[in-house]
Amino acid sequence: MNRVREETCLRAPKTKKPPWLLKYRSSKWFILFTICMAAFTDYFVYGVIVPILPFTLTDRLGIPENQVQYFASLLFAVFGAAMLIGSPIFGWFTDHSSSRRAPFLIGLMLLAIGTIMLCVEINIYIIVASRILQGLSTSVVYTTGLALLVDTVHAEEIGFFIGCFSSSSNVGLLVSPFLGGLVYSQAGYYVLFAMLFAIIFFDILLRLVLVEKRDAKNWTERPKYDSYGACIDILEQGRKTDLQQKQLEINNNITESVANPSREEQYSSSTGEGERARMADNNSPIKFHARTASIITLLKSPRLSVAIYGIFVNYALLATFDGALPLFVKRTFGWGSLGAGLIFLCIALPTLIAPLVGMLSDKYGPRWIAVCGFVLNAPSLVLLRQITHDATEQVVLLCVLLALFGLTNNLVMSPLAAELTFIVEAIEQENPGIFGQSGAYGQAFALLTCAMATGTMLGPPFSGVLVANYGWNFMTLMLAVLSTSGAIPVLIFTSGMPTKGPIQLSDTENSAGVA
Repeated sequence: MNRVREETCLRAPKTKKPPWLLKYRSSKWFILFTICMAAFTDYFVYGVIVPILPFTLTDRLGIPENQVQYFASLLFAVFGAAMLIGSPIFGWFTDHSSSRRAPFLIGLMLLAIGTIMLCVEINIYIIVASRILQGLSTSVVYTTGLALLVDTVHAEEIGFFIGCFSSSSNVGLLVSPFLGGLVYSQAGYYVLFAMLFAIIFFDILLRLVLVEKRDAKNWTERPKYDSYGACIDILEQGRKTDLQQKQLEINNNITESVANPSREEQYSSSTGEGERARMADNNSPIKFHARTASIITLLKSPRLSVAIYGIFVNYALLATFDGALPLFVKRTFGWGSLGAGLIFLCIALPTLIAPLVGMLSDKYGPRWIAVCGFVLNAPSLVLLRQITHDATEQVVLLCVLLALFGLTNNLVMSPLAAELTFIVEAIEQENPGIFGQSGAYGQAFALLTCAMATGTMLGPPFSGVLVANYGWNFMTLMLAVLSTSGAIPVLIFTSGMPTKGPIQLSDTENSAGVA
């Protein structure tokens, strides 16, 4: 009798044998390693393409030298556009899928297909299609990967793990141009892609082996019973389902009463007001509201909009150097492609401290760390105007200023990404059931990815226009102004000290209509 009762209580029958090495495959650190490997793989493939792309266009496709810059810019723009379009789609899919692993695997399949298309390139249209698939893959890594991360770790350590995720993508960007250029020059085109396929295959194995925490509970959690022998899990789920169904019915009645005023009195007396009064008497935590698309509900939060703007500024600042820095060092120091590539190490290396930044955010809250990042960016950006001629001390000064910028700009991403999770939790706590059973973490991180993609797309043309029309000095001043513009709203709206206990929305957000 107990066995039958136990089997009906658990979400998965206890007679089903647990997966092999379930303890390790569902462990926090293995899931973190898998997510970080996904970020590394995605950005490694992206970074490998950068140094070989000009040679591919000219040597293999016969693109004229004077058109290489145009097509290279087009391919980067297509990548960003695909990332921008794919993020909300995969964010919704992530939140409404029964498993995070399904969209995670789809993203990797897109990356693999895009890489194959790039390897067997026939014409420029095939390369454009491959870049679209790679952009879609990146949107999956950030939306689904970060949502899976939030499912796995505790709220008080989310900043640290997002920092690890960020560092993994940065490591991929750091090592890929060097390894890609080395393998391409020493072993050839197809050996380079063999290396990429080996990394992708390893990533596929990790994602197939991974077992999500919520799936592992099917075998690791034992059922609980009340004094009458009823399964507590089923009773609680039934109550939750009943409340959600009642809320859905009342929301539908609200919508109908608005559309048909003649029915409003009937609704108020028979359903709406009576139900509201009954729930108020029972001190129910449920707040009844008309259901809105989750992504619209999120965007109504000033706190979230500020976090998204901060991430946009963060990536726009980085992207401006992609377009302006190589040309600047070429004109100032006479450097070639090798020197122009190595100078980016000054910006990239400090980003490896992202886990430490995340730990500080977990301990002290995201507000002041992100504000310090935006404000401290300004001096190093303005001082870049001091680089005026070709001299050793000028090269050293440039490296120091770029390293300082890389360090301070790194104070922004991890805290604001963690802030997104706090905002989703706060809205859900103030309005239980507002996002349905699926939640909204995927769509919150989809907005983050959209901000990244927009900043990446707009940064290079922004810097190019400024340099072409007003010069390097004016551009660095405008970058300092842009960075400072992120500090003010973050200071006003972003949460301060880490919350102990239930997370509450601010009065500003409640008045904005989120609740």
